[in-house]
Amino acid sequence: MNTEKQTFIRVNLANGEFEISGSVEFVEKHLDELKGVINKDLIKTLPIPTKYENKNKFQELVHDDTIDKYQKSGIFTIDDEGNVIIHKRIPGKTNAEKTKNIALITLYAKKEKILASDIKEMCKKQSCLDNSNFAAIFTRDFETFMKAGKGQKWTIELTIKGEEDAKKLLDSMLNEK
Repeated sequence: MNTEKQTFIRVNLANGEFEISGSVEFVEKHLDELKGVINKDLIKTLPIPTKYENKNKFQELVHDDTIDKYQKSGIFTIDDEGNVIIHKRIPGKTNAEKTKNIALITLYAKKEKILASDIKEMCKKQSCLDNSNFAAIFTRDFETFMKAGKGQKWTIELTIKGEEDAKKLLDSMLNEK
């Protein structure tokens, strides 16, 4: 069993995107190279993390503008408790497709893994919950979602492909009238 801590740093800078992942030592070693690649003026205005612990604050800075765009358009909001509330009807031809789309939006907005039960509640509101196939929907789509845990307390989070799919979905919802 590998006990070495794994970490990553992802820089978006208006979709220029760059990612370093691996052991903490590996990431810290290559962080200086990343700083050298990024325009010196941007380094002065954006705080680049030097330790893994700063990852969440840095992700918030990078993604706030994008999330604001989707919130201002009325697709979703995030309440004071951190819950994602979807205001538009979810696109999709099947309940499985709608369930995936709800998960994409919610996970993209929260930027962290969530309990599957949170997705179930939103599926009920959107009238697309298929309780008997719910877990299988995410198990089958391992390219988009990372499912962890068993029983009633399992979680899901987005893969990199999942984040890309979420952006495409949200952008398509921006263009709907």
